[in-house]
Order: sequence, then C-alpha cells, then structure tokens
Amino acid sequence: MSKLTLGHLINKFNKNTLKIKPSSLILVVLPFLLLIASFSKNTFSVIKINKEIAQGTRASTALNIPTPTVVSTTRPTQTPTKIPLPTPFQTQAAQPSNNQDLSSAVNAFRSKNGLGALLSDNTLCSIAQNRINENAALGQLDNHAGLDKYFRGQAEFKSMGENLHWATYSETATEIVENGWAKSPGHLANMLDSKWQYGCGGQAGSYFASFIFGSK
Repeated sequence: MSKLTLGHLINKFNKNTLKIKPSSLILVVLPFLLLIASFSKNTFSVIKINKEIAQGTRASTALNIPTPTVVSTTRPTQTPTKIPLPTPFQTQAAQPSNNQDLSSAVNAFRSKNGLGALLSDNTLCSIAQNRINENAALGQLDNHAGLDKYFRGQAEFKSMGENLHWATYSETATEIVENGWAKSPGHLANMLDSKWQYGCGGQAGSYFASFIFGSK
C-alpha cells in the first residue's frame, strides 16, 4: 500500500476541482448575481422614491404660501348741499330829507377825523329805511338780527355794517351821531372804518334811526 503524501492530496484535489463542468458553475454563481442585481435595483428605487417625496414636500410647501390680498378703499364723493338764497327783499321807499340829514351828519363826523365822505347808494338807503321801520314797529331795537336777510338778498355789496339808535326823546341827526354813536365804541368804530365806501341813513320820526355802511 502506497503512502499518500500532502503533495499527492493537493494534486488530487486540484484534479477533481478541474473536473467540474462549466454549466454547473453557472448554476452555482447565477443566483448570487441575481440577488446582487435585485438589491441594487431596490436600493436605487428607494433612493428615487425618497427623492420624489422630498421634492413633493417642497412643492407642497411652496403652494401653501398665501397670496397677499390688496384692499381698495374708495372714499365716497360728497355732493355739496346747496343753500337756497332768501327771496329778494322788498324795499320801502326811503324818506329823502331824513336820509340826507343823517348821512350829512355821519360824513361831517368822518371829515373831522380825517376820513372821506361816504357815497350815497339807493340800495343802502332802502335797507336803512326798512330796518328802522321794522324796529319802530317792534318798539325796540332787534340788535341787528334783521340785517342778515337784506344782505343775503342782494349781490352788489361784499360787506355791510349797521348802526341803530333809539331814544325816548326827539334828537337831531347831529345829536344822534355825536351824542349817541360817537359815545359807543362799536358804533364809533363803524363810523370811522376806512373800508366803507358807501353809506345811507334812515329815520322813523325823531326816535328811531339807522345807518347802513357798505363796501363793494
């Protein structure tokens, strides 16, 4: 019986190994290759899906950003209210002698104080006479409450002023001016106001008197 040495065993193993058929080798190796390929494909799919999910999350977040709302406020247009003018006043004929006396007295007083004479005007004369007739009918002075309707009823004068006088005894035009209006600060200021260009007086008997000043 021959001895088997280590070298003989190795040679025998190599010879047996070389006797394996190629087809058998393929059957052994193929499952491993398929397993590796499947794992790589699944791994790529997972990466792709995760990437799409991440992109979808970002897209959804972007769509949830609210769009600013612009509010437009329109201020309503206010239509101005038209204030109707009163019916033009009905004038009463002035009394020439009384008007002339009172106007002369006022102009004389203005002249003493370095001011020019006021020009006479028919509109102012009519207003003055109507005003003093109204006050005489009342039996007292109305504190100029009735002047406004006459001012609004005309368009000739831009501004008007009025002096009223009432006494329980008879007075001349000069006495009314110098002893009455000249002693009252408000009446005095009217007579000496340089802005007045026109003026006319009215009297009702010897107790009531009015004087209307005007500027255009």
